[in-house]
Amino acid sequence: RGTLLMQGMADEVTGLSTHPSQHLLAIVSRNGILQVWNYEMKLLMMLREFNAPKQSKPDDKASKSLLSNCCSFDSSGNLIAVGFSSGIIRLLASETLEDFASYAPSSEDIQLIKFSPSGSFFAACDASHHVMVFKR
Repeated sequence: RGTLLMQGMADEVTGLSTHPSQHLLAIVSRNGILQVWNYEMKLLMMLREFNAPKQSKPDDKASKSLLSNCCSFDSSGNLIAVGFSSGIIRLLASETLEDFASYAPSSEDIQLIKFSPSGSFFAACDASHHVMVFKR
């Protein structure tokens, strides 16, 4: 039996990842929201909405919805990678959730992201059965 951490997510949970050394849990939901929870204190630490309204033109690529599929902390816990249904991968600083890097290696759903134990590499797979390996 588990302990209730939270309830009332606005959309389906599509990815979870735990910090390698702290009591933190990253949760992404389909609607493009990333939440970082301290599961020991049962406290929401940070939140990032990838689909927050921005000042952009309707035909601007940046204005399209980002539907998040997966997330993963790196081995040091300094970065969180988030994969989206548009084929985009964003690396975020885990302390601020600000963009660190962005990649668009595919036009298919990014389904899984994993970091190497050293943190020097990460791999992602998409819905077309492609595997991509990146060097940081």
